[in-house]
Amino acid sequence: MSFTEGDDFSYSGRLVFNGIHTTEVLDAEFDFEEVVNRELEDFSPGTFDSPGRGYQTIPFVQYLRENPEVRGELSDLCSNIRTLRYLEEKWEQSEVDIDGDTEMRPARTGYINFDAYWNRPEFLFIRGDKTNAETAKQLLSNTLEDYLDIREVTFSPDFLLWLFSREKNNQGLLGDLSISMLTDARIEGDEPDLFGREGRVSDSTDVTKSIPVLQGILRQMGVVQLEGVFNLSGFFVRARISSEGRVHILADHAIQGSPDIERAAISIAFLQKFVSLYENWLEEDGENKYPPEQFFVDIYEECNRQGVEIQYPIDDVIEEYRQKGGPEEYQQYQTGLAEFN
Repeated sequence: MSFTEGDDFSYSGRLVFNGIHTTEVLDAEFDFEEVVNRELEDFSPGTFDSPGRGYQTIPFVQYLRENPEVRGELSDLCSNIRTLRYLEEKWEQSEVDIDGDTEMRPARTGYINFDAYWNRPEFLFIRGDKTNAETAKQLLSNTLEDYLDIREVTFSPDFLLWLFSREKNNQGLLGDLSISMLTDARIEGDEPDLFGREGRVSDSTDVTKSIPVLQGILRQMGVVQLEGVFNLSGFFVRARISSEGRVHILADHAIQGSPDIERAAISIAFLQKFVSLYENWLEEDGENKYPPEQFFVDIYEECNRQGVEIQYPIDDVIEEYRQKGGPEEYQQYQTGLAEFN
């Protein structure tokens, strides 16, 4: 079943993507809509005793092109999107006043739903809570196993640290995506210590200068969440990225006040570029994937400038990243660290 002519595109809830995946087409003749319409149950309204549930395909690109508020470049970024929506009705008994008497009557109170956006041929993004996203992944894997190889994406804390270091050092990112500012971060260690197992900083004007985060990095805690404003070809997007593969696009900047179709499109375009950036980062040589030694030295000195004395050695974190970065830089670490012991 698909949206019918005259329907407006809309979504309920937040732009939270708990399913980030890369895909590989196994059958060059694969037609997404044809397979979905053939293999999956169409949605139709139900009753209290038998709630409606099923699927709809959504002509997402058509909605984009027909909406005069959506800029043309955004339609170009999303020109290969195929969209599937799952709907399941929620019903409850509620009190109804009838001629002064109160009776209990069944009423539909909303929907459980998820949206799946496939950007042929590379990416699949699922908007929905964690449980629904996992259900969607399993459903689509089973339904499309002859046509698509679907692989879940999680973001390495080292990648989030790399983003943090690029912003701190005023270095750009590759491609069309750049960082305008980072405002929030969450760090997490393997085991609790006197400083705590995790820490969080929110609503900072520049989280790369936040002492709790800088101290955590020097104590070898991982960056497991970053939030900030990204510039995507002139669209400013506030996003919260978590290492487990969750991305929340917040109602701010480019999407604030925009129609639902534009909000969804900006989110999908951002996810495409962000996951591409991550995939490229994974392929980099070690010395380009990890912050240089000077990054940790700068953090140490930034703490001193703010009047915070680091009373523990930083050689462990430098050693960790020099070994990750490559033997040449590790040798530089061995010969140049003494002054910070």
